[in-house]
Amino acid sequence: MTIRSLTQPKTEQIDMAFRVARKLFFDPSQSAMVRQVLKQRSADPFVAVVDAPMNDMVAYTTLWGKVIYMDGDALRGRPHTFHNVLVHEILHTQGKEHDQTQIPGSMMSYAVTKNIQGEIIDDATFL
Repeated sequence: MTIRSLTQPKTEQIDMAFRVARKLFFDPSQSAMVRQVLKQRSADPFVAVVDAPMNDMVAYTTLWGKVIYMDGDALRGRPHTFHNVLVHEILHTQGKEHDQTQIPGSMMSYAVTKNIQGEIIDDATFL
């Protein structure tokens, strides 16, 4: 299957390909942050972080704790939130469960904040 249209000039085809790719992959700053945080948090070397568009979620860790799926596009331009979600998910790979007591400031009771339009608001700091 190709996304090429016979009526589109080649420059428009290339532009469309870049726009599609931008939605499918972490941007360079996100990729660098993933590598840095995995190292800082002593994550298992076999844990993979995958950019995956999601519906009504921003991240998920598989039950066996080896794959973290994150919606990079939804978190693009929100570096603090991207970092905090990643740390929360890495802790899942290390056996931590959600904090049932909702301890303020606990990474396992962390939740993304959205505005009334449903857009993710970047956290003020790295937790």
